[in-house]
Amino acid sequence: MKILVFQQTGLPVSEGCGDVLEKLSQKAELQFVDTKGIMSGQFSGDYFFNAHGEYYPMEIEDSLFSFFAQGGGLLHIGGMPFEKAMVCENGAWREVIRTLGDLRNHEGYGGLSMPMDIFRARLGFTPYSPAYENVFMDWKQTFDKALVGDLTLTNCMPERSVNLTTTVPLELTFPELELIDSRSYHGRPICRETIPAGWVTTPDGQKVMPSLLLTKFWGNPYNKDQSVIPHPWAIFTGVLNGPLPEELIDSMLNWLCLPAVLKNIELPYATLHHGDTVEVLPELCGTLPIGWHIRSGQAKLTKEELRGGKSPEWAISEKDSIQVSYDKTLLLQPIRFELLDETHQVRDFSESALVTWDPESLRHTRRLEADGCYFSEYQNGKQVSHSRWINGTNWQDRCQYSLTWHNPNPLRLASDAKALHEAGMVLVRTHYFMPGWFRVMPGEIFAETHGDFYRSFEKGPEISERHLRAIEAHVALFSHMDLILMPTVYTQTGPEMGNPAHWVGSSRLTMVKAYRKAQMAFAKQIMERLGGCASISWDICNEIDTEMYPTSEWLTEMRGIWGKTGQMIGIGTYGCEDNVALGESADWHSIHTPCCKTKDEFRTGKPCLLQEAWVPTPSTRKGEKDLEDHLSKSLAWTLKFGGCGLMPWNWNMSMVNWRYKVGFVDYWDLELGCCVHPDGTPRHGLITMRNWAALMEGLAFDQTANQQVVFIYPKTCLEGGGYEYTVYLKENHIPFIGVNDRDFADFDLSHTKAVFAPYYALGYREETWRRLRKFAADGGVVFAHNDNMQLDENGEFARHREIPELPGIEKVGKGCIRWHMGYNESDPLSLCDPKLLNSLPLVRRDDTVIPLDNKKIRITERLSTDETTMPTDWIPYDPLPARNIPVKIVVEDEAGDITRGWAKEGNTISLCGAKISGFRPFFVIQVAENSFVAAGTDLMVKTDRSADFRLVDYTVDGKIHPLSCYSVLKKTVHPGETIIQQDGWHAMHWVQVTLK
Repeated sequence: MKILVFQQTGLPVSEGCGDVLEKLSQKAELQFVDTKGIMSGQFSGDYFFNAHGEYYPMEIEDSLFSFFAQGGGLLHIGGMPFEKAMVCENGAWREVIRTLGDLRNHEGYGGLSMPMDIFRARLGFTPYSPAYENVFMDWKQTFDKALVGDLTLTNCMPERSVNLTTTVPLELTFPELELIDSRSYHGRPICRETIPAGWVTTPDGQKVMPSLLLTKFWGNPYNKDQSVIPHPWAIFTGVLNGPLPEELIDSMLNWLCLPAVLKNIELPYATLHHGDTVEVLPELCGTLPIGWHIRSGQAKLTKEELRGGKSPEWAISEKDSIQVSYDKTLLLQPIRFELLDETHQVRDFSESALVTWDPESLRHTRRLEADGCYFSEYQNGKQVSHSRWINGTNWQDRCQYSLTWHNPNPLRLASDAKALHEAGMVLVRTHYFMPGWFRVMPGEIFAETHGDFYRSFEKGPEISERHLRAIEAHVALFSHMDLILMPTVYTQTGPEMGNPAHWVGSSRLTMVKAYRKAQMAFAKQIMERLGGCASISWDICNEIDTEMYPTSEWLTEMRGIWGKTGQMIGIGTYGCEDNVALGESADWHSIHTPCCKTKDEFRTGKPCLLQEAWVPTPSTRKGEKDLEDHLSKSLAWTLKFGGCGLMPWNWNMSMVNWRYKVGFVDYWDLELGCCVHPDGTPRHGLITMRNWAALMEGLAFDQTANQQVVFIYPKTCLEGGGYEYTVYLKENHIPFIGVNDRDFADFDLSHTKAVFAPYYALGYREETWRRLRKFAADGGVVFAHNDNMQLDENGEFARHREIPELPGIEKVGKGCIRWHMGYNESDPLSLCDPKLLNSLPLVRRDDTVIPLDNKKIRITERLSTDETTMPTDWIPYDPLPARNIPVKIVVEDEAGDITRGWAKEGNTISLCGAKISGFRPFFVIQVAENSFVAAGTDLMVKTDRSADFRLVDYTVDGKIHPLSCYSVLKKTVHPGETIIQQDGWHAMHWVQVTLK
């Protein structure tokens, strides 16, 4: 092994690098080279090692990139690799901070002043800081026993870490490349994997940040020539403030000199059906020396063991293949291949799993149904909650993105599913599920460099058994973790956002009509397999909001397939008016927009989610606080304006740059993971989402007031409007509920005062017409249109209906029908007749009080006049209009006593005889008569009574568990006041306060 050691006179050196270099000189052949030597290319060496640690001259970047593209390996020990790009001016070195403006001369996505780590972006490095301050308080480093040994470190702790993407954002760094060049250069399947072999570990055993990263390659992410495979990389990010153990350095060198590596496991099928036995074989890149061999391991996990967090117990066999058979008692059968050298030491490994497919059990998992403006929940066919708030998230496989539908790793899926469930997520929306994306997105971009891979995405319209089983694996694992899988199926009504070609920047022309025909075919095929599963709701997405009325028609047609078995169908759009234009086709609505732009967009009369809540924040200390602030504000904002839940974009950051053009938006995508980094390190958003789920758990919204006004959603919508009704009702604080034309005849109108049959309908069902007449005769008020009420839902004349020729008020029994004529009118006063509507005894909405069953939510607000969009938003620092924003939300019982709440900016919440406050967002929940739990980074508890404080785990479903380790809370006690500094790993837990 020859290591190329970079040394440059005068360049700063990171702490401890000299000691490391001395140890390396005793273990490997070293060749020293300076800046001039690097740039000349006149050097030889297998691995690059920077003797300056984090410092390097900016001028060597292109030469280094060429070195890595030609197969060079990387050894980095101490701090962050390529952290400080330096230039020498007048004999002095200074750091250079580059921005997006160094790459382009137009704003595009993101401001030109946004910092851009150009060289590391080229290499696929995404550095990040931990979510919490004082991270080193009683933490330690632990390591993979197989690859490193039974080693523990309490020194050399990393201050930051880095993720290595499996593919590289090429267009970002070479924007001058033409489309076809970019595709062939970047177009390849997953070609490297990074194993976190060392972790910063908390006293209670949580792995919160990797410190040792071992990367292996079976393709080249930097070179078109795929015959040149890079050497392995080894990176240790700990700060060298003490001696490193010999075992750690030896393990890194052992990794670098691997003669061969194990690729990702290719599963013939990801699920096992009754009677199946599947053989799985390892795939190797490289040639094994004499004496080296591969062995295998298998494990078994039941549903209960998986939910309980049990780790696989490997049964090791010397066989180099694995046979796995169907076992109904199991949910997951993990598998593992290990590469052993001649001394029987493990040098590499690869893991995956197979999932049991049991359709009968999936009929009885968690199910959601639309319940007015919220959701009801069912288990085993029985209702367990109603009118509830739903927490959820967008999710993609962190290592494969959409390729998870091709060759999933169920072991990783199971880990994600467990984490999602424990954080209180319910809805999990997966992007690019639709099989059209199998062929267009992966297929075309891999066509030139990986033809065989491209051909595995068959032409269709039906999809292969392998892909069906990949889908099954996701459904089974998420369902058994009490998650509702929400696959995204694009409507494809237009040439832009609904069409896969738009997203991959394809040069291939596509026909929407052909996509639709194919979608019908594979939809039927998929529903034959998944139609009986309880825990699915389909997301028929329509970005950008083009051709809304054809979308409604298309969605209604697809309901006969996707919704045939009772699974809900919803849709993602950009605003309230677009949702209204969809008519009865959607069971639920959602908004795709930045969190700061959602004012009063949720009141559609149906469940309406903030589904793509964009919170792009950099993984810096400031960025983590921004994330907490924006996410907290967005949750409060959604609740205030009638939303039924929030789903951030995205749960996890990604290791994959999936668009082959790969511009800035893909770098932005890497910062969209609100909750965890690709390696599983928690972000502040994870705790925010979990705590908010705990705050809302068990609450049922009282929708009695919504039932006083019914808005009928027609089957077929005509272009021209409809949203005027909802705008008027919202602006006049009149709660209402949306009821589909197909359901109206059987809907309970006992609490209803008025019904709107909007003018933008093609027509209404006969049953609806009869019910409207009866409702008016019984004393109700109906607002209808003379022309469209003459037609049935299919646009046929219903000649027997007696409709007045002119507008006006028709008396019908004890009530009346207010008839309207005219079209494309934007004046809601002519549609809603305020005089008539205001004559009814209607309950008006109070924007600061939300009724619950036997409780109420009370909101405290302040006027905000200086808000802007986030610095990383598409339009950064864009001023937002003045508005009231929630700063405190509390739940009061029937007696007016506070039982739980959320607050920030120094606001105080009083419960159990104590006053709790904090300038950062915090949560409090009463758990007993004289006890509550609280979560926040700086809590102040004022009480005249003595109190006990202890750190606990508080689950979303309200259970309190003691920690698995001893902990001492950091607190300052003053007379009548205790200040709790809940930072470091303590911030991931709750504090229980018991008053005596």
